[in-house]
Amino acid sequence: MMITGGFPFNMSVLFVEFLNAFGKSKAETSLVQSVCTGVFFIGGLITGGLVTKFGTKICGCFGAMLSATGIAVCFIAPNLEFLIIFMGVMSGAGFSLNVICASTSVSQNFSPKERILALAFVSSGSGIGGLSFPLLLQYFIDSFGWRGCLLVISGIVLNQLACGLMSGPDLKRPKGPKLQQIMTDTNETEDSNTTLSRLKALLKNSVFLGFCLALSLALAAFNGFLVFFVDFFEQKGFDRTSVVWLYSGMNIVSTIFRFVPGLIAHSPKIPKLAIPAMYAFLGCISLSLLPFMTSYSLNAVVIALYGIALGGVVTVISITTLELVGEKTYPTGLGIVLAASGIANTAGAPIAGYFRDISGSYTYSVLSGAGATLLASFIFTWAMIYQRRHGDDPRSRFNMEIDVQARRKSRRRSSILPWRKSVDLGFAL
Repeated sequence: MMITGGFPFNMSVLFVEFLNAFGKSKAETSLVQSVCTGVFFIGGLITGGLVTKFGTKICGCFGAMLSATGIAVCFIAPNLEFLIIFMGVMSGAGFSLNVICASTSVSQNFSPKERILALAFVSSGSGIGGLSFPLLLQYFIDSFGWRGCLLVISGIVLNQLACGLMSGPDLKRPKGPKLQQIMTDTNETEDSNTTLSRLKALLKNSVFLGFCLALSLALAAFNGFLVFFVDFFEQKGFDRTSVVWLYSGMNIVSTIFRFVPGLIAHSPKIPKLAIPAMYAFLGCISLSLLPFMTSYSLNAVVIALYGIALGGVVTVISITTLELVGEKTYPTGLGIVLAASGIANTAGAPIAGYFRDISGSYTYSVLSGAGATLLASFIFTWAMIYQRRHGDDPRSRFNMEIDVQARRKSRRRSSILPWRKSVDLGFAL
């Protein structure tokens, strides 16, 4: 996650280099990062199914090679469009595969009591990447130029291949030709019968849909600001070195506070949707204050608040999704969440860049992000109230529905397997 969540969301240093190299508008130049993060999220709708079918090992290795290749070929980029296609679409698709693989592998290898904290710990990896990549990018740009920088970064990204080879569930299954054939037939039947049922049930879950909408708005606002981070503070009069250290400080705070949602989520008295609502509102406060801060110290304090909000919202992507949909549907549910977020994220930075181009200032761009996070906080709160008022656990109802539907369509269940003693209906009560 350090690489997967570190590079795509922290290209702010490269944004300034692309502006100078190709002379395009800020809205057009922002498409490189916004398309990359958009495909990163939108691809989850497809990659979630691929990970379910082929496993984390195969998909993780392929994603590593795809993302590294997409960045490496940008060494010869003749124009901005080339960067959008290869760094945006190609590498974004690879990163999308890897993030689903990372979260799915954790959910497979930890018990329910340990899983939430484990996901929070894994999420902190992207915070460490956010701390490291701006400094690395600036150093490599100073040493090799932005083209050489991308070539070096592609080599770093390729290290995901080793992570992919080590991923996957630690399962011990009985061996034998007959048993393997039974497992193959059973898995094929279950895949064909349950995938569509899971998707339909998710799209009927009002709480889950509200969570997707609110998260999309919040992430579009947060990531839209990150694209212009360096340029925003340079226009305030701060030098590049000070801005990069400010960016790194923000990511330090973000990384530390990514553990907090995992700890809070362990309390049964706190609704899981209250956590993203709180962090989205904190993001609204920080974004509302940023345009009006003048001194470096005041900007540092407000950007620290922004880092807390960013860390909290990013962490709840995996934690809250798992709580809402359950382990069996986690890859598909996470894919839908990321896809919805990607659609909003792709449009967020260009819209903010357009406001900057027509107004000559980032004030309206940042305040529009504040409005989006405020709306997200309201939607999170509505979903929480709706869930509590109806007095049910959508995860339990959801798993019951899809498993009963699948069982009606197929009687070839795992009860015939020697390590199963009874039919597993998968009720998550």
